[in-house]
Amino acid sequence: MKFKNTFRYALVGALFGLLFPMIATIIDTLHHGLSLSLEDFVAVQTVNPLHWIIDTAPFFLGAFASLAGIRQDRLTQTNIKFEAEILARRHALNELETIKARLEQEVKDRTTSLERKALQLQAAMDVGHASATIRDLDTLLYEVAMLISQRFGFYHVGIFLLDAEKRYAILRASSSKGGGQMLARGFRSRVGEESLIGFVTAQRQPRIALDVGEGAVTFDYPDLPETRSELALPLTMGDELLGVLDVQSRREAAFASDDITVLQTLADQVAISIENARLFTEYQTSLEATRRAIGERSQVSWRDYLQAEGGLGFLSTLTQDVIPTSKGWTPGMTEASLRGEIIRADEYTIVVPIILRDQVLGVVRLRKPNDAAPWSEDEIILMDTLVDQLEVALESARLYRDTQQRAERERLVTEITTKIRAAADPQAMLQTAVKELGQALKAGRAQMVIQPTEQAD
Repeated sequence: MKFKNTFRYALVGALFGLLFPMIATIIDTLHHGLSLSLEDFVAVQTVNPLHWIIDTAPFFLGAFASLAGIRQDRLTQTNIKFEAEILARRHALNELETIKARLEQEVKDRTTSLERKALQLQAAMDVGHASATIRDLDTLLYEVAMLISQRFGFYHVGIFLLDAEKRYAILRASSSKGGGQMLARGFRSRVGEESLIGFVTAQRQPRIALDVGEGAVTFDYPDLPETRSELALPLTMGDELLGVLDVQSRREAAFASDDITVLQTLADQVAISIENARLFTEYQTSLEATRRAIGERSQVSWRDYLQAEGGLGFLSTLTQDVIPTSKGWTPGMTEASLRGEIIRADEYTIVVPIILRDQVLGVVRLRKPNDAAPWSEDEIILMDTLVDQLEVALESARLYRDTQQRAERERLVTEITTKIRAAADPQAMLQTAVKELGQALKAGRAQMVIQPTEQAD
């Protein structure tokens, strides 16, 4: 009991305290010459008040003794705790010794396992490096499937990608002959169906299937009759499921649980490569669309510019400087413009079209003197190269002109806005606005009217 000593000490102290009133009563009785009877004892106690104080001795001695008992109980409890801690520490030391021995064995086993995994990870890095250099998606999938099969020694490797509706996982690449037959038939697996591929697409978790042991399965792959083990891993990019990496082996129980980590790392690399290939294709498509848009805008700008200028023509000869010319086009110039290629009008005359973003802006007609040698191929190539540089310079000049015009418009808008805001009242603002707009547009007359609002009766 928790307070065993406290109770015992209090009881002993109280019993010992009873001796004092008993002895005092006997002595006092004998001192008065009375007999040792109960009546005389009560009489002595009643007559002498000192006995009342002595009678409290059992209570005080019992209380003081209980304090000693409490201390003894605490010491006992402390000893019990110390003994329990000592036993617990001895038990813990024994457990630590056992754990140490087990850990040493685990370290030894894991060292062997890590060496094997290091080889697998190196192979995975090689596959990832090879796949990162391929941009075409179909080529990428085929090369990745072949690399995984060759480096890891798998019987079959298949790569499935989800369709646009996310309803089916479609086989897009295979490393085996049987897989090639499945690929030719357009093999696919519905998302969530009762198959390994269906499970992985629905749960987004790797899964192993074996034909031995508990939960053994029968593989229903007529084109892959040698399959004894299969591992399917999700190909995910962020929260998006791209497809499934399916690996099959001729060996029973070929995949252990810890193999999932290594092969999932490989699957993640494959998913990144697939996403990069998709992004590259989208980038190329977007870039081409941008180029077409820029080309169309450039064509419109040049068409507007040429229409505003009314046509440009310049002539230069050996005897005179450059002069404007408005002469019509020769048949050779028209043909070069329509065909968009260099035309040799005769031995001494060539016409080179000026082409910018698939738009023929004009032509350059070059004619040699009759006593000169005919145009050679090297000279024609040189002229074509020079005209190419002219095309680039013309486009740069147009862009610069457009930039200058935009800058001038922005400057003019800012200047007019500043002057309007500087006015003190609405009338002054309107006067400033009509004046500045008329001057900016070079209008012969500028008028601004604000219609008063009609109020209802």
